[in-house]
Amino acid sequence: GLFAGLSLVTALRASVGTITEYGDSLATLKAVAVSATVPLEHQEEVFGRLSAKARELGASTRYTASQSAEGLLFLARAGFSVSEQLAAIGSTLDLATVGMLSLGEAADIASNIVSQFGLGAENTERVVDSLTNTSNRTNTSVRQLADAMVFAGPVAAALGQELEVTSAALGVLGDQGIQGSMAGTNLRMIMLSLIKPTADAEKAIIDL
Repeated sequence: GLFAGLSLVTALRASVGTITEYGDSLATLKAVAVSATVPLEHQEEVFGRLSAKARELGASTRYTASQSAEGLLFLARAGFSVSEQLAAIGSTLDLATVGMLSLGEAADIASNIVSQFGLGAENTERVVDSLTNTSNRTNTSVRQLADAMVFAGPVAAALGQELEVTSAALGVLGDQGIQGSMAGTNLRMIMLSLIKPTADAEKAIIDL
C-alpha cells in the first residue's frame, strides 16, 4: 500500500510537471508567434491552431506536446509566419527523428540553413531531404552538416551553388574524416580560392 501510494504521488508530480512545462512552452510561443505578429482580433484563433498542432504531434509522435511547441517556437523566432510554422513542423520532426535531435534543435538547424541559402520557409522540406540524404549516405551526421553549413552555406549561396551540391560536397569531405566545422571551413576556402584562382589552378580548371 505504501509503495503504491508513493508511486501514485510520483506519477502525479510528473504529470503536473509535464502540464506546467507544456503551459510554459505555449505561453512563450503565444508571446513570440502570436501576440507580437497577429492582429488582436485573430490572436485566439491563430493560437488555437498552434496549440492544436502541438497537441496533435504530442499524441501521434515520440515527441511531447511541450517539445512540439518548442519546435514551433524556434521556427517563429527564425521569422516563420504561423502558416509557415504549421507547414514546416512536420519536416522538422522528420529531421529530428533522423538526426536524433530535439525538435527545437532540428527547427534551429533547418531554419538556419533556409536563411543561409536565402530560401523561403516553404523550402524546409527540401533542406530536410538534403541533410537526411547526405547523412544517410556519407560519414557525417545531421549535426555535423549543420555545423559545416555555418561556414560553407553563405559562401556557397553567394556563388550560386545549390544546397544539394554543397551538402554532397560536405559529405565527400566527411568520408575523408573531415567533418563538422572543419569541413565547412575547408569547403569555404576551396570555394573562395576558385573565385580568383592562381595561374596553375586556372589552367587545371580549363583542362578539366
